[in-house]
Amino acid sequence: WWQTCTPIDIDGDGDLDIVAGNFGLNSRLKASSKEPVKLYINDFDDNGSAEQVMTYYLKGEEICFSSKTQLEKRMPALKKKFLYAADFAKASVEDIFGKKKLSTAQQRYADHFANTVFINQGKLSFQPMILPDAVQYSTLKAIVSIPSAKPTILLAGNFYEYNVEIGRMDADQGNYLHMKAGKPVVTQVPNRVLAGQVRKMQPITVKGKQAYIIAKNNGSWQILQQ
Repeated sequence: WWQTCTPIDIDGDGDLDIVAGNFGLNSRLKASSKEPVKLYINDFDDNGSAEQVMTYYLKGEEICFSSKTQLEKRMPALKKKFLYAADFAKASVEDIFGKKKLSTAQQRYADHFANTVFINQGKLSFQPMILPDAVQYSTLKAIVSIPSAKPTILLAGNFYEYNVEIGRMDADQGNYLHMKAGKPVVTQVPNRVLAGQVRKMQPITVKGKQAYIIAKNNGSWQILQQ
């Protein structure tokens, strides 16, 4: 679930790499090529309109992301099919929606949630490198380059409006990113300046010195000075 991407020469070798913000790894949703998060789109209850059903894997089993109560709001027929929550909890995705409905549904997959840097290898080839754990605690929304002796990137994000099953993503407080010995290294921005829902960071000059104006969703503008 990519949120943003910025072409930047992060390793200082003269070509453009890509720093990409994603959903992050700090939620109950885990995704991989073998066990992706899936979205099925079909008219599951034959009412003339399509419903969306998201699933994920838990201990090797594909299960519904939405609760029984939430699914019943969109598909009331499920109330009669599964009178008790215990029965619903034991049912597979195929038991709930039917093999035919699932096989004929439009399907979308997500198999990579990590915030990632893609290192340019030349000839349109990029090597993905997952960023350190400190950058995976939340959704990454904003990326900006910082002029310095070694290429440095400022990262920030967070997103509060996910539903209750995911919970709000608010653990990121901003990080500086650079490469060291071919690996990404991060340092947290001090004083919680980048806590909150950062959406945009723009370089400006304040009294002849480099600074950054920080735009936050439902928050005041802030200035980060170097």
